[in-house]
Amino acid sequence: MSLFVIAAFLVLAFLGMPLAFSLGVAALAGLWLADFDLLVLPPRLMNAVNSFPLMSIPLFMIAGELMLKGGIMDRLVDFANAFIGRVRGGLAQVAVVSGAGLASVSGAAVADASALSSTLVPSLKKQYGLGFSTGIVAVAANLGPIIPPSGAMIVYAFMAGSSVSVGGMFMSGVVPGLILFAAFMLLCWLIAWNGTIHWRATR
Repeated sequence: MSLFVIAAFLVLAFLGMPLAFSLGVAALAGLWLADFDLLVLPPRLMNAVNSFPLMSIPLFMIAGELMLKGGIMDRLVDFANAFIGRVRGGLAQVAVVSGAGLASVSGAAVADASALSSTLVPSLKKQYGLGFSTGIVAVAANLGPIIPPSGAMIVYAFMAGSSVSVGGMFMSGVVPGLILFAAFMLLCWLIAWNGTIHWRATR
């Protein structure tokens, strides 16, 4: 049965169906062949996601989209540029600072990567090239699941039950997030200092 579900998913995916729909159709086909009562499925799905903490994840996504559409992201980049844009490797460090600021709102790496890439990659690519630009945006976006609030931490705390506190997870992410942030900033400075990438002030 599992082989049938995997085969159905692969066939639908290669035919061009979006992956989310491919997964859903393949799973429904497997349940139907296994004589599973499909009328039981909607209540189980609702009970699985009927959780107050999980409501924060779409709200984080909305907050990130509002930041991008409302121009807050551009102001965040301008603030990071004024704060650290004139040091060696300044534009790369602006991307890291912007990623850390966005991580404190969105809570998701994908949302951070989307906002940073649309805002900073054109400027980064002109100065550092495509490879380093995409790399620095990727590492800056990965601060999203670590610096609280984090959607991944919320999901983990929800799945673990009452033994794990969401607030405790958030507190445990502060120090690692700051350490990674400082390490990324130092790495950008070292790469620029060694001459691996060309640098200049962003203004």
